[in-house]
This record gives sequence, C-alpha cells and structure tokens, in this order.
Amino acid sequence: MIHILTALIFFGSCSPPKTKHVIQSGQSKEDSLQKKFKLLYSDITVDSSIQNEHFRGLHINENTAYVSGSLGSIATYDFKSHSFFIDSVGPYHFRDIHFINDAIHIMSIQNPAALFSQDQNTLVFITKAVDTLAFFDGIDFWDNGEGLLFGDPIDSFPYITKLTSDNQFLRIPSTKLPQLILNEAGFAASGTSIDCIGKGVAYIGWGGDEVRVFKTLDYGQTWVTQSTPMPKHQTGTGIYSLAFKDEMNGVAVGGNWEFPECDSSKIYTNDGGETWQLAKGVQGYRSCVTHVKDNIYISTGTKGTDISYDDGKTWELLDTLGFNAIQFSNCLEEQIIGIGVGNYGLIKKIELKIK
Repeated sequence: MIHILTALIFFGSCSPPKTKHVIQSGQSKEDSLQKKFKLLYSDITVDSSIQNEHFRGLHINENTAYVSGSLGSIATYDFKSHSFFIDSVGPYHFRDIHFINDAIHIMSIQNPAALFSQDQNTLVFITKAVDTLAFFDGIDFWDNGEGLLFGDPIDSFPYITKLTSDNQFLRIPSTKLPQLILNEAGFAASGTSIDCIGKGVAYIGWGGDEVRVFKTLDYGQTWVTQSTPMPKHQTGTGIYSLAFKDEMNGVAVGGNWEFPECDSSKIYTNDGGETWQLAKGVQGYRSCVTHVKDNIYISTGTKGTDISYDDGKTWELLDTLGFNAIQFSNCLEEQIIGIGVGNYGLIKKIELKIK
C-alpha cells in the first residue's frame, strides 16, 4: 500500500532546454518557427487493475510524471529510466497531484474533500475535510513553494486556501475575495483551472451563469475579476483549464463536457487578462491546456487533441484521441515528450514529432 510511495521521488535534475532556431539559406525566421507537429503514442503500462480508473491528476517535474486517479491510485513514470510505479492509497477520488519542495501533494475532491502530502515516506493529512460541503477543483504552486488550493463556493464565496511558509493551508477570508454570482463555480476535470506563475501571480477560471477569471498579484492576498467572451448561462459551461507561458500571455479552454460540440471553447490573452479574445480554428469541449514551448500550446478533451502555434490565437486538430489531462517534460532537450491520461486506465507516453 503506502510503502511504495517511497519510490515516488526520483533523484535527477535537468535544466529547461535552450531552444535554438537555425535559419537555413532561403528560409525566413517565420518559416523556421512554423514547423508542424504530429503526435506519437506508446503505452507505459498494461496493468489491468486500473482499467476502471479515470485518471485526471497529472504533474511533470523535471524527468518524472506524477499521476492520480478516481479510485485512489497514484502512479509515477520516469522518462529516463522508463520505470513505472503505481499504488492504491485508499478510497479517494484524486483529481490533482503536484510535486514541490520534495513532497507530493494529492487532492481528493470530496467525501472527504482533502489534501494529502507525502513526506518522509509517510502519507499525512495537510488539509482534512475542512468542511463537509467542500468540493475541491485544483491546486497549483509557485516556484518558491507557496501554493493555492481552490474549490466550489461556500456561502457565496469561492473556497481558496493558501499554503503558508510553515506548510499549512489556511483559507483566505471572504472579505478578501470577490463574491461569486449565483450558479458560478469551478471545474475539476483536470485540476488545471488554476495557474500560479511568476512572482505571486495566479489565475483561476470559473463558469456557469458567468465565465470569469480571478487574478491575484500578491500570492493570493487580494483578487480582481476579469470578464471573458466564453459562452455562459448553462450549468457545466465555463473554463476547465488555464495555462500561462508568462505572467501576461495565456490560454483558457473549456466548454461543456455534457455537450462537447461547441464553437467557442478557447480564449487567449496577451495583456495579463485585461482582455480575453475568442480563438479561431478547431473548437469543441477541452478539459486541459498546457504550454509546450515558445508560442506552442496543446489542448485536449473528449473529442481530440489540438495544437496552437501562435499563443492560442488559432488551433488545428492534432489527433482524434483525447485525454483528460496532458503535459510535457522540459527535461529531454532532443525530444518533446509528455504524458496523456484519461478514462478507463488510459496513461500514454506521447511525443511531438515534426511531420
């Protein structure tokens, strides 16, 4: 059971790749940046015990991928050694997982709504059923180790807690938060509708009667709201995932998982969310978006996986195979390799290859 968590932390480090674009004779700089990619897949496990588990939690730290599932499983995959470990922790519905400061944080969405931390080979509660009504949607961390956990509203205010310097999660007072509109809530489809980036900046996406973004500039102490053009006024409709390549430039995707065919499920900003624009190209419900490198983003969901080469302004279909969550490693300079996870035990190694 829990003892296998000692294998979850792999020792190995690498630096993010320094991308160089070599311009050939007769080739413009713009042409060199517009190489088209395709996706290649390979299975990393044939474990039949997870065939009924839905995987949505995914975090890649250097050369190791961390995965969490709906039946309480936690798995890791090492890109260099190709080793795969999986264990069942208990009857929890894990939707998000992160590795930061030599500890693994795993979020259970409800019954109980809890955040666990694996440290010194022991699985220990950090946040423990703080409210029987709580439903957690996602967690994320800044590079300094501070982090935020958020969930659906309680008493008309969003549930947002902060990881303090002494490793405690404390709920931010409602007086410091914007009040949510009736039927406005978050989504835990991939645990990625929150993104902490830079020094104290974070974005959280919401949906329902309004589709807005909450933003903080001071590590969660104060917040502002941002309107978006994504469709609203329908339960289950809104922002399911956010990804920013820096504090100003980011993409949000979503829609409605019950009605995946839609014509405006992707938006982008290049001014820190002051304005959000509808993207062009392939649409449809998407549960996760991730920044790959340079101006390249990839989004995925029920009906397929898409790519944008221009910071989320336009999108084209990569493959009809979709995932709940997708992320790429920055550890292997010669390859763009990542992991996609989904329903019924789906865990695949994926590679972006130039066509």
